[in-house]
Amino acid sequence: MKDDGDIALLLGALALEREAVRRYVAHGAGTSDPRLVSHWESLRRNEAEHRDLLCAALRARGVEPPPEAPEGGGS
Repeated sequence: MKDDGDIALLLGALALEREAVRRYVAHGAGTSDPRLVSHWESLRRNEAEHRDLLCAALRARGVEPPPEAPEGGGS
């Protein structure tokens, strides 16, 4: 079943998860404290799992998720 409202919500959530993954990668690269690196990596993995679940939910509704923006390609 393809509900445009649900798809819009899924796409919005996907954009947020992708941004979270990018931010946690950047945070991990920006510190030399191994505890913080571990913390950011754990959060990145959680957000990546959420991202993958949202992509699967879109595909289940017959919608191919949009490609991710290249690094440095904006928000």
